[in-house]
Amino acid sequence: MEGRAIEAGIDIRGSEPTPANIKGGLTTIEEKSLGAIIKGGTKPVQGVLEYAEKPRGKGLYVMDSTAHTNETLIGFTAAGCQISIVSMGLFNLPLKLPMLPAASAGTPIIPVIKVSTAPQGIGYLDIHTDKVLTGEEAIEEAGRRIFNEVLEVASGKKTVVETFRGYIEPIAIYTTGPLL
Repeated sequence: MEGRAIEAGIDIRGSEPTPANIKGGLTTIEEKSLGAIIKGGTKPVQGVLEYAEKPRGKGLYVMDSTAHTNETLIGFTAAGCQISIVSMGLFNLPLKLPMLPAASAGTPIIPVIKVSTAPQGIGYLDIHTDKVLTGEEAIEEAGRRIFNEVLEVASGKKTVVETFRGYIEPIAIYTTGPLL
């Protein structure tokens, strides 16, 4: 992706990390990428997929795509994903508004389960994991709650994003070539 941007004369390094990421303490795209890697856990990466490419087998895969959540969600969906879990950063959550373009992390195509430790996320998240940070909950218990939420959503439970009636996030499709 970076090679395509360079060929087009575009410097994408200035777009990441976002102002919200910087406010949260990130200073470089490398730091943001390390956070993404940590979210993968301890399982080995089975391969790197092109945008919207279907995984060839079981396990953890990484998709080469934009850092924009909603475009990434569409790529996951095109690859066969049926439910997504999005880890929301501390400063990406709305304080008073139910939806903001940078914070909605939803798509009308698949259910998106939002997870965060952010205290201002109450009412905007499906799973709150703030007690892991305070030591009141083991990370394994939070993992079980997330797993159970996935099962409930797969069985028809609506996610928080699906219950909002106001702002609807547009479907943003990532393109890899010129548009005419």
